[in-house]
Amino acid sequence: MNQIYTANGDNLIELPNRTTATFASGLMRVDQVLTCPTRSVANARASLQNGSSLNIDAGQVDGLYIHPAPQERQTEYGFTEFQVSAYGRTSTSIPDPVATEVILTDGGTVFSLFDLFYQITLPAEEVYILETLALFESDLTTPNYIKYLDFFVTFIKKYGGNGLDGFYDFYTFQHPTVEDLSVVVSLKKPKPTILTQRNFGKFIELDIMLTRIY
Repeated sequence: MNQIYTANGDNLIELPNRTTATFASGLMRVDQVLTCPTRSVANARASLQNGSSLNIDAGQVDGLYIHPAPQERQTEYGFTEFQVSAYGRTSTSIPDPVATEVILTDGGTVFSLFDLFYQITLPAEEVYILETLALFESDLTTPNYIKYLDFFVTFIKKYGGNGLDGFYDFYTFQHPTVEDLSVVVSLKKPKPTILTQRNFGKFIELDIMLTRIY
């Protein structure tokens, strides 16, 4: 079915069939075709530059920003169409990680820990330091287990501040049935590594692995 547009003013018109894609990292992409009378194309270009805000509501939480610069197509009816892609975020929260269990043995003690893989989206202009990102505290809420005297006991608490020269975390594990039986374990602090970084204009998407240095 053909669409009929009337050049009533020079404002951009949103065409139907907008598409929205969301990703596990919290990134979202919106593809939208906009049109305007060709006589006002210069004004339209100025408002649709790479990095400009796209003022539509697609469920984003902190803005939609055009990336890359739109493609243009002039129609035979006196209009110019702009194929616009814009990126934003569906949430500012850190998504849950994918955990891979790692079994360690130290003498007669068997540890079951986790390497954690994160995909996150951050504002590109945000200065971030991996060691200060809040997501790395979640390593302490992921279940940790110790097999001690042939019993599995669950992680109870972390204590002791920075430990030895800031390189170790200290954990205490309580025996499940013997009240006064526990063991203290020192583990090297997690090391975050950026595996890949993808640029989407105002936002970057990061793949991060959080690994214990065993």
